[in-house]
Amino acid sequence: ELDAWAAELASRLRRGAGTYMTGEHCAHCHRRPTCPGVAAWDRQALALAGDSELPSEAEARELGPVLAERLKAVRYLEQRCGEFTDALKDLVRRLGPLPAGEGQQIAITTSIRRDLDALRAWPVLAGRLTDQELAACCKVSLPKCADAVAAKAVRKGAARAQLEEDLRAAGAVADVPIESLRIVKAE
Repeated sequence: ELDAWAAELASRLRRGAGTYMTGEHCAHCHRRPTCPGVAAWDRQALALAGDSELPSEAEARELGPVLAERLKAVRYLEQRCGEFTDALKDLVRRLGPLPAGEGQQIAITTSIRRDLDALRAWPVLAGRLTDQELAACCKVSLPKCADAVAAKAVRKGAARAQLEEDLRAAGAVADVPIESLRIVKAE
């Protein structure tokens, strides 16, 4: 009986018949780009997010739940747009440029970003810039520095903590507030 059910399920999946149950598991499915269930989900999210007009300040508190659902839909669509772009880029890599109509095509273009090797550049730049000017040109990653210090230490956690303490004592760490829009538990 189980074998018959499995054979029927496999047949339905091959034919594309059946009900598509969208959910969190869809994120891991190889059929996601062509799945009718996910496409319906996308249309629903687009319809929900499509009304970009914000309510008046007087209506905002009353319409909070609607705005939260719109925000969720927009975030979902942002993710799906990224997935679409990545999938299309892979397709163009495999097939080459695709016709886009009106004398245009979808193609992968390459631009060059110049990266500077800090170790090799330092002596050259130090001869032309003051320490303050050079520091203004650099971005140092605290997590990367902490990882590098911890990699050299026996007690990795203690080394990270000591580095943080020493950097704070030197006035080298600034806590910069970063605002992000999230749906959180009400206070």
